[in-house]
Amino acid sequence: MPPNIDLAAFAVIAMAPNHDTPSIGVETNYIFDDLNTFYKPYAEMTTEENKVSKFKGRLNKISSLKENWDGYKASVIDQSVIFHSMAFLGSIPSHLISKLEEENIHPTPYGTILIEIENNNDELSIEIGQNEFSFYFEQNEHLISESTIEFEDQDISPAIFEEILDLLENVS
Repeated sequence: MPPNIDLAAFAVIAMAPNHDTPSIGVETNYIFDDLNTFYKPYAEMTTEENKVSKFKGRLNKISSLKENWDGYKASVIDQSVIFHSMAFLGSIPSHLISKLEEENIHPTPYGTILIEIENNNDELSIEIGQNEFSFYFEQNEHLISESTIEFEDQDISPAIFEEILDLLENVS
């Protein structure tokens, strides 16, 4: 390991896979363009970069859950679900990262990752699985938008990603 490496930051980033991760099929200049190689010491991270690093740490903890982790026969969270979640979270523009907190990321008993964002009367719920991605958006307890999309060759389609970003932007 190179000298003067921030070990805590290195441990979070080192969990990135050694093979191709899922990607968002759009050009980005977001925080983690390459999940395999990004590294920056915490002291040099912006607030948004630090948040994304914490998201990755949260996903790392979730990835270590064993079968029946909730005591009610919950499924293990497959590594592909973790990778899809990393790709999604790492591709959110920095100005929207402030709407997310580490506590908004949850494992489900079905082997998926749930990301919930609530503010006032708005709720955006995103569920990421092995082969599909679903979401719904409610305002004042009225369903505004919902969709379930199958992944295409481990990529999240640009149109769907842009729709999710628009909804995230609207969570007041």
